[in-house]
Amino acid sequence: MFSSDNDFNKCPLCGPVNSQAFPQSARAPRVLHLLQCNESPTDAELSKFQETVKTAPGRLAELDEKIAQARKSLDALTLERIAIEADMGDAKALSSPVRRLPPDIVRTICLDTIPSPFEIMSMLDDRSSLNHTRPPWTLSQVCRSWRSIIVTSPELWSSMSLVLANTFSSSIFSQMFMLGLRFERCQNAPLTVACFSTSDISSHPLLSLIIARISTIKNLRVNSPFQSLAALSLCRGRLELLHDLRITAFNSNVRTFSAFGVNSPNLLATDGMRAGSNAPSIDAFEYAPNLRRFSAYGILPKPVTLVPWTQLTHFGLQIDHLRDVEVLRRPKNLQDLEIRTETSFVAGEEYTPVYLPLLTTLALVSTRIPGGSNEIRCMFSLLSVPNIISLHLVYEGVPVLPHIKAQNAITTLEIRRRSVTTGNSAERYSFPGLPKLLNSVNNLQHLILKSGKPLSSDDISLLNPSSTNAPLPYLKILDVRGCTFNFDHPIFVGMVNTRRGGNDAKWNQLETVYLGSSLVLDDFSAGVWRGLVDDGLQVVYGD
Repeated sequence: MFSSDNDFNKCPLCGPVNSQAFPQSARAPRVLHLLQCNESPTDAELSKFQETVKTAPGRLAELDEKIAQARKSLDALTLERIAIEADMGDAKALSSPVRRLPPDIVRTICLDTIPSPFEIMSMLDDRSSLNHTRPPWTLSQVCRSWRSIIVTSPELWSSMSLVLANTFSSSIFSQMFMLGLRFERCQNAPLTVACFSTSDISSHPLLSLIIARISTIKNLRVNSPFQSLAALSLCRGRLELLHDLRITAFNSNVRTFSAFGVNSPNLLATDGMRAGSNAPSIDAFEYAPNLRRFSAYGILPKPVTLVPWTQLTHFGLQIDHLRDVEVLRRPKNLQDLEIRTETSFVAGEEYTPVYLPLLTTLALVSTRIPGGSNEIRCMFSLLSVPNIISLHLVYEGVPVLPHIKAQNAITTLEIRRRSVTTGNSAERYSFPGLPKLLNSVNNLQHLILKSGKPLSSDDISLLNPSSTNAPLPYLKILDVRGCTFNFDHPIFVGMVNTRRGGNDAKWNQLETVYLGSSLVLDDFSAGVWRGLVDDGLQVVYGD
């Protein structure tokens, strides 16, 4: 730490100090001589030595008293310093802005720490809202004023996700108490409830509590075996507020919940309730005057759950056969539609396309992995959607893009490819057939591309307006933040520069570009990119 002894003696505040800070007794040469031999001192010297012996104790006592007083002063100063330091810490804590936050600010902070109703209804994970180590439970323990605000704010408790276990444990009583407490703190606020379970929960006590409050539920999501849905029949006629209903059902070999810790046979899992059977339909949601959004995914008994079809503006369903789209003839006022499938369709009998004149948003999702995914092309061919504005296509495998033959008003197109590789090293494009699709959407303004397979320079070249590519004269927004680039980034800059065009261009200027990360450019391309940004191009980085 110190390079030399001199450095050790240098104080950073006071400068160098003398290494002999305290004076030492200076012995006279005569005294040193007498101490080193047996020679007797003279009478004068003896008298002086005797005087020293007599007076030294008094002087030592005087010095000891001064030292004691100095130590008392030092202790007092030390205690005073500690007290001042503590007062300063208390003053900082008491003057913190957190103690003076208005109630509405506290509520806003708390709302940012908990899932919103939208997140509760759409997130894939199943985090439990009955976990006392998570907000808002933890935030209510900060201080008395915060607790008073949080406990009396229904919006902090009205959105919840519940994980319903299939086995009995002592924690079930705690969960029942916490759920009842949440319902009490919600007061009369509309509820958003999501239930997750891997087993039949028809007799689960938490489900009983939920059904007791069903008349106050606005948004309901159920992820459970389809056998559990029969218990919802108790809700029939009590769904006055229900607006959004999402059901994801699946088959389960796990037996039903037992309050005594012994799994009882699942009486509903009979041959009459197997997947694809003609089991009695679920009529719990037939009378729901405010139901507008309904999604049904997974394995569901046939026919599909009864709902007030003419009220629906959003519908999501999973199909296993092309004939399953016949259910779309029931809702006459659909504006938003999502269709999912995980099976491969085989061309068979002809179907009359389902006419949906009010539909403006369409999402088609294929989760089948191997080979090309032609399911979306088949599904699109079964729909007549003349007024669609937004089209979203999601593929797990290699995209087989639909053919859009009729005139359309599509302004937003999203294509997502989740798979990374297909084993075909000769595959040139990430989205085969994209030029033909782009040529059929002449009004496109917003293009979104997301791909697990990195984009190549060939992919980007398709976006260059030319005689061989789709002109896309109205394209204003390009979103490729869900893609990685497997080419030199100046190529992308060149495409954007062309798209920006000028007054003489035959297409609108590209206004906004979304990128996952910043581009790696040489000096020339970096200058062009800066010029585009200075000229008004908006560039947004990150997710």
